[in-house]
Amino acid sequence: MRKILLTLLIVGLPGIAYSQQPSDLTAQQQEEEQNPQAAQEEAAPQEETLQLAEGSLSRVDAEKQFIWIKTQDGKELQFSYNQATQIEGTDQTVEGLAKMSGSDLKVHYRTEGGANIAVRIEVQGQKT
Repeated sequence: MRKILLTLLIVGLPGIAYSQQPSDLTAQQQEEEQNPQAAQEEAAPQEETLQLAEGSLSRVDAEKQFIWIKTQDGKELQFSYNQATQIEGTDQTVEGLAKMSGSDLKVHYRTEGGANIAVRIEVQGQKT
């Protein structure tokens, strides 16, 4: 009998004491309930870092979805675009850009697999 009591004390009490402690998950859930906006911000993916290129629009290939700009130092840079690419300062379409050769652009882009992918294109000035 004494051996059983001793076993219960050694094995049972730490388990009881542990079950009385709030778990980390419970504490995290309580924090999320108290501040749901902070929880959403933590869950949101980090905004990707974009690069910026500025130059004049030299050409557009709407079929292959590419644009090229010529920078001030004479380099020609190629960018792919897609339906998610935001276009500001024109009729907000690439077809509108195709009619604006020579216009000054700012291209916000990311590099993926060696290719420049335009995320946002801003028309700065239009050549007449």
